[in-house]
Amino acid sequence: MTDSYLDPNLTAHFNDGANSESNAGDPAPIETIALDVGGMKCAGCVKAVERQLEVTGVVSASVNLATEMAAVHYRSGSLDPQSLAQRLTEAGFPSQIRTTEALSIEEIEATEERQHQAAYDRRRQLITAIVLIVLSTIGHAEMLGLPSLPLFSNIWFHYGLATLSLLFPGRPILVDGWRGLTHGAPNMNTLIGLGVATAYVASSVAMHIPSLGWDCFLKSR
Repeated sequence: MTDSYLDPNLTAHFNDGANSESNAGDPAPIETIALDVGGMKCAGCVKAVERQLEVTGVVSASVNLATEMAAVHYRSGSLDPQSLAQRLTEAGFPSQIRTTEALSIEEIEATEERQHQAAYDRRRQLITAIVLIVLSTIGHAEMLGLPSLPLFSNIWFHYGLATLSLLFPGRPILVDGWRGLTHGAPNMNTLIGLGVATAYVASSVAMHIPSLGWDCFLKSR
């Protein structure tokens, strides 16, 4: 069996299936690996990861959203475990094999660097969201009974703000959603991207071709 750490809650239900396979006289023994899987945000992501693990050689797989881990039982010699991690990573779920071996100094530093980068990205996203909310609120001041500012109330200001939001802070969401869709594993970002892109395109058309009479969602009037 591969030297990997497994959560008993994840793998308990595999035992009967694995034993039945062995008792059937199959010469290839069943091995188990655990994969650390990132990028999962909902139950739909869990199902998408499980579908990605349905490959030749895999007997069964179970994915836990809370622990961000997948337990995989496979026939020894039928596949390269690292290929499963690579397959998930390419589908938008960064993955690696979980082991109990001691980490090197370089690996520890790399892990800490990823954690620091993730914390920095979260802070940046929070600040960006606050700035966008403030600017949007100022632009809708008249709806709150407050004096309006001509620049911030202009529909083209809102159009520019929406465009910049999609190109920069919103780009990772759109890219991740598109990657999931093209790999047959749509996720929450796919739904968000579809809704936002549809509203943006419809509003753009409504602004540039007003004769169509379409509603513009950039600013309610």
